[in-house]
Amino acid sequence: MSSISGFVSKIGYAYDGDTGLRYVEIENPALKISARVFYVSPQVQVGQVVRLGTPIGVAQTLQTRYPGGIVDHVHLELGDRAGHKLDASTLIQQRFG
Repeated sequence: MSSISGFVSKIGYAYDGDTGLRYVEIENPALKISARVFYVSPQVQVGQVVRLGTPIGVAQTLQTRYPGGIVDHVHLELGDRAGHKLDASTLIQQRFG
């Protein structure tokens, strides 16, 4: 699910040379932040507008890349326009804490 409202700005590969694991990037120009959701098989297209909570893809398994080493999960990275990583737990606490 989309972790922010905005538009799909990029769909890419999580690792160079590995076309199996993907990510979806969403930008919110009003908030000046972006979110990358890793390890999802995209069900959206670049340019598509999404709202917070909109399904954007199906979780992928990490077992091919990390057999028995990592539990399957979806990874979220938040960043600002300058490319700095943001602490999602701080943002969530500000909004819901």
